Amino acid sequence: MQENQPLAYISKAWNLVQSGLSVYEKELLAIVLAITKWKHYLTSGSFIIRTDQQSLKHLLEQKVTTNLQQKAVSKLLGLDYCIQYKQGKENLVVDALSRRGHENAQVFIISTVQPVWMQEIQGTYLANRTIQHILAGIIIKPQDYPHYEYKEGLLRYNGRIVVGDDDIMKHKIMAAMHDSAIGGHSGIRITYHNIKALFFWKALKKEVTHFVTSCNICQKSKHEGVPYPGLLQPVEVPQAAWTQISMDFIEGLPRSKNMNAILVVVDRYTKYSHFLALSHPFSATSVAKLFLDNIFKLHGLPQHILSDRDKVFLSAFWQELCTKLGTKLHHTTSYHPQADGQTERVNQCLETNLRCMCSDMPKDWYNWLALAEFWYNTNYHSSLKMSPFEALYGYKPPFLSKSPYLKEVNTEATTIIEQRRQITQLIKHNLHLAQERMKRLADLKRTDREFQIGDMVFLKLQSYRQNFVSLRKHLKLASKFYDPFKIMEKIGHVAYKLQLPEESRIHPVFHMSLLKKQIKRNIQAQDKLPETLPDGSFPIYPVAILNKRTVKRDNIYVYQVLIQWNHSSPQEATWEDYQVIWKKYPAFLGVKEKAREGECHKKRP
Repeated sequence: MQENQPLAYISKAWNLVQSGLSVYEKELLAIVLAITKWKHYLTSGSFIIRTDQQSLKHLLEQKVTTNLQQKAVSKLLGLDYCIQYKQGKENLVVDALSRRGHENAQVFIISTVQPVWMQEIQGTYLANRTIQHILAGIIIKPQDYPHYEYKEGLLRYNGRIVVGDDDIMKHKIMAAMHDSAIGGHSGIRITYHNIKALFFWKALKKEVTHFVTSCNICQKSKHEGVPYPGLLQPVEVPQAAWTQISMDFIEGLPRSKNMNAILVVVDRYTKYSHFLALSHPFSATSVAKLFLDNIFKLHGLPQHILSDRDKVFLSAFWQELCTKLGTKLHHTTSYHPQADGQTERVNQCLETNLRCMCSDMPKDWYNWLALAEFWYNTNYHSSLKMSPFEALYGYKPPFLSKSPYLKEVNTEATTIIEQRRQITQLIKHNLHLAQERMKRLADLKRTDREFQIGDMVFLKLQSYRQNFVSLRKHLKLASKFYDPFKIMEKIGHVAYKLQLPEESRIHPVFHMSLLKKQIKRNIQAQDKLPETLPDGSFPIYPVAILNKRTVKRDNIYVYQVLIQWNHSSPQEATWEDYQVIWKKYPAFLGVKEKAREGECHKKRP
């Protein structure tokens, strides 16, 4: 200060070490800081240092015992100064800069606002006679209400805020504790525990249970914690061999002898199977020719063919061919391969056999296919109580060549006919026993479920099924159910027909295990059913080219584009060869991109 007018201000916060010093040392540090900062003002003449620490008045007369004192004395050497004591109550200017006055705290308390939700809860008390009676009782006889407390305008029961009979207020509280990021759409138990810790009203658990179970997001995103819905419905046992068959494909095999897929054909009566190799891509015409050359010539035309919803079996050519041949087609419901569990089980057995026999040389699987067919057909079948070979031909499979130690087979005609008749009766009997046993065991882990026509149900789709060029990552977090669709018709005992959007290409009949009845809370917008192909897979197509580059591959420069796919963010874009995109999605590329077609592959000059 000069002539009682301030020239400059300075302040500094204590560090962790300095905050633990004594008051004497802190005041001494303040003097050292001021001398160091303003030394250029002080060297030209005498000056006065005023402090409210009286012991510092005799600084130069005191014995130097600490490093801090030594540092302070060294800073003051060569300066003409005088240290004066000034009481703290008179040092108002410094106190105003370094301390918070009590007046500020009072202003802060006065400016505090009451949350809106507190006012809304208070509003629920007005029309509630029970709460009004309790409030009056607390004032008149508080000892009669030991669990209640009225404080800051809120009634509390054992420390929890009491909420009146107001559905809107209750809904807001439950939504904040369940639907929000803090609630995280937790289950009934967790949500109830969190609300119960803060609030109280009658029938709290019942209302929380209904609120959570009726949450549309939870119903679409969470697994059902119930046994498999739908009791087992065995298919009728055929009356003769090769009158009813099932068909399916095994794909994704390595190329062997120019083959990379297998057509599996199973007789539902004798369980006899044929494994036919074919090359991908195959069409309905090629599959029909393979069927006629290998199945028809041996067993004739079947009366019924059971298959999944593969595009080959759904094609117009296949439908027309079977109609002209007098064969009825039966397809499994969408996303329910269990409807043809027999063929799926044969596929599993065949894959296991090939994996065991040629895992070291997977491209050699074609050479093992014939042996795998003989192996499967000559093995004991638990449903038949014999092998498929014996069920079809009437005698045991010839594992061993003729030997003098083996008993001669009786070849009399009457004996053969009688054996064949007995085998036929035994097959039917064993198949019925196997079906009864399978149904009894399966139903132990299943629950019966029934919907009414007009019910709104969620539909479970397998989001990982898709046509793709590159690996997709985002479908891991896709919804498990899509909501909600109206039931139009009941098909059989366990299947229902839904009213799907007109643009949907999925077959509208679904097994009840894929359906979940909607529990309504309030009106919510419907999720659009995702675009699908007739076989139920999800199509993928490019929507934008984000970048371009040229990479070297096997001494060849390859032109690539960075593709953003539908239902995908730019961060999930993938680099694809231009030629692949050009062949698969020619309509997507613009005029400028078409001009680059000749630049896709260039040999190194």
